[in-house]
Amino acid sequence: MKILLVLSLLIIIMLETPRLVREKMWRELAAFSVILVVAYALAFLKVLGIKPL
Repeated sequence: MKILLVLSLLIIIMLETPRLVREKMWRELAAFSVILVVAYALAFLKVLGIKPL
């Protein structure tokens, strides 16, 4: 399950970030990165069986 989570993260990054960088959408890229990190941190905690606050 951990491998699938990491693979999905990489696929989403590979699909979304090139367009944002190419179109120089830096604020959107920053917002996308923050939301993605928070979402995947919570998902990883769930996969590991740790309850978030």
